[in-house]
Amino acid sequence: MEEEPKVMKILVTGPYSSGKSTVVSKLCKEAVSIDSLGTTVAFDFGSRYEEVNFLDLKIFGTPGQVRFRFLQEILALGSAGILLVVDSTSPETLELARSVLTGVQKELPKKVPVVILANKQDLVGALSPDEVKEKLGVSQEVSVIGTVATEGVGLKEAMTKLIGLMLESDKA
Repeated sequence: MEEEPKVMKILVTGPYSSGKSTVVSKLCKEAVSIDSLGTTVAFDFGSRYEEVNFLDLKIFGTPGQVRFRFLQEILALGSAGILLVVDSTSPETLELARSVLTGVQKELPKKVPVVILANKQDLVGALSPDEVKEKLGVSQEVSVIGTVATEGVGLKEAMTKLIGLMLESDKA
């Protein structure tokens, strides 16, 4: 009898308009977004990430507006890993990104792996992943990967890194 793949939850979070919904839809064969006038008002959900067949990944994207902070924290519950999406062309939102990450991490019973997506690398004025890491003030162990979510660039690399960290953390 074939063993069922282990179910693991990934949270995709970050400030408003950073590209979270695009990340979820690009990663998943099946994705749905609950939005109004183009902005997420509840959550994004995706499944069937086909690059990995030994895990059943459930990917939840949070709304980014501050008024939905409570939803970010609720959706964080049960997460095995976090993708923090930031808009590399909008350095003024990096403080908010740090606050979002802190808010969702406090809802989790243990430290879960985080990979940061420095999104919109194709746009003029985008900060490099190293500049994003420096401005966010995260530790050197945290991976910051340059992405262009609309094209899927960097997303597989980010997921590979996060899944590896999640599996290591799951063994501990």
